[in-house]
Amino acid sequence: MKENSKMRITQIEKTRLARTMVRGFFQSYVFGKAEQLFPEGQSLEPRHYKEIISNNYEHLANEMLGIFFPLLVRLNFKDADAATEDLAQRKFSSTTSPKLLLRYACGSKVVYDSVVEEYRIQIENLLSGHLQPMSEFLNAEDTGSDESIEVALAIRTLVRTQMQTYAKAKGGEADRLSQKTIYRLMIHGMIALLHTEVPDISGENLELIFRRVAKNSNNFETLMDEMTRQFSELAE
Repeated sequence: MKENSKMRITQIEKTRLARTMVRGFFQSYVFGKAEQLFPEGQSLEPRHYKEIISNNYEHLANEMLGIFFPLLVRLNFKDADAATEDLAQRKFSSTTSPKLLLRYACGSKVVYDSVVEEYRIQIENLLSGHLQPMSEFLNAEDTGSDESIEVALAIRTLVRTQMQTYAKAKGGEADRLSQKTIYRLMIHGMIALLHTEVPDISGENLELIFRRVAKNSNNFETLMDEMTRQFSELAE
């Protein structure tokens, strides 16, 4: 992470965002599927994590690619028009392999390798009957890369990843989404993206917790704005 003279993070490694997106995808997917299975909010047991993953294993990679592809591609270009123009020249088709599509979307081998490795780690944790502990994720070293992006864009990309995944896993209807679950996903997502240690998120003041995990007012406002935007888009 790159910081300015006031120690405010302005840039973040693309590999860190990629890893966080994968972690966010799996957490959002599991929560969405769990709420379908247990609408009354039953606590998940280890066997439930295993069943959710094993019952959907064949579809997980393609579902993740469907969410990730447009989001990752956009990170590789200065604007959406440039991304659209380059994509049109690639002549991808329905027969193009998912591996090739993901490799293109990642933009570099180091980012692609980070996504593949994080996918493996998250699958292993869930098949062991639990979500990966946050401390374990934060203690893992990001693959070295010179690629970085603006923090605001990273936050918006992660919010879209988590909310779109959660909504799709739960059936795609915005009015069925749990605000409590979305807040939990956003809080955990900001910790995974912006922190090196797990911060204190105790207490009942939700705004204070969001501000703490966002680290500064600009990040907080970006997070709130993108959450609102995604709620609107999912409701269309």
